Amino acid sequence: IGFRPDKYIVANFDGVADIVDAIGGIDYDVPFDMNYHDASQDLSIEFKKGWQHLDGKAVVEFLRWRHNDDGTGYDDGDIGRVEKLQTFLTALGKEVLSPTNLINIPSIAAAVSENVETDLTTSQVLWLGMQAMKLDMEEGVEMQTLVGDNAMVGDLWFFILDEDMILDQINESFNPYTRELTEDDFNIITPDDLGIYSRSWEEERAVRYAGYKKAQQSDTGSGELSDDDDDE
Repeated sequence: IGFRPDKYIVANFDGVADIVDAIGGIDYDVPFDMNYHDASQDLSIEFKKGWQHLDGKAVVEFLRWRHNDDGTGYDDGDIGRVEKLQTFLTALGKEVLSPTNLINIPSIAAAVSENVETDLTTSQVLWLGMQAMKLDMEEGVEMQTLVGDNAMVGDLWFFILDEDMILDQINESFNPYTRELTEDDFNIITPDDLGIYSRSWEEERAVRYAGYKKAQQSDTGSGELSDDDDDE
């Protein structure tokens, strides 16, 4: 993405499960029926659509689910799955940071420390925790996925980044520098290199990029795009 993040935090599924159990479970609206079984992994995931109370084990099953036994799943494949996981993590964060869970902070902290790998110092973790307590989880958290296309290369599926669109996306939302990043700052394998953009993505990209540019111009007060610009 054109720069190296200063610090990292890696959390595993066990950490999410322990945090959920520490707050006594979470009420969540499962988007549709989920039925997946894999004997090789001793995995059985069965949920009915609608609101239900999930414990840590159930949450991990929900997070791991990709598709049903009959192949049906998220409309956008793994992109749709990521969006649903982001929605869930926002809901979990809102619940963890609610005043009713202040009494559970020691258990939550233990779940985090036992299941998180990071190069942050203890004081930095505590500072971040204090900032998190001030967040409005409805308004103060934005999650993004870098823009791109699903594509199969050989027998494997890849998520191929759209270099032009993520350049705008990163400069708008993530760039830590006072200068704009350019394509020379990136080292990205793109469909232009591999020739694997799908036709459907080419069509979608034209629509999305026109909308993205229009939103940018609107935000900066530079006026609407012309019809010719919109067609491009």
